[in-house]
Amino acid sequence: DAEQKILNTAYSSIPPVKTAQTDATFNTPANAVLKDTLAKSAAALPQVADESQFETTVGTAVKALFADAAAGRAVTTESVKAELEKAQQQMPAK
Repeated sequence: DAEQKILNTAYSSIPPVKTAQTDATFNTPANAVLKDTLAKSAAALPQVADESQFETTVGTAVKALFADAAAGRAVTTESVKAELEKAQQQMPAK
């Protein structure tokens, strides 16, 4: 627990270890909002059979969107959907 507190203090994150979360260091207003959001709104991502390929194709899509933004091109809902659809098409059919 002590090591977890050191790491999470250094990186300004909430410790995954329940006992370390009770430390006063992590009871800030910002962490309270984050804890509340995680408790009420967060959901685990579905497991992906070909996770490595999924990460690569989605990462490539995100990289392309950042490149568009850096070049001054608009990143829209439609362009995000198009990039993710392209990534989906590269995944093996199940």
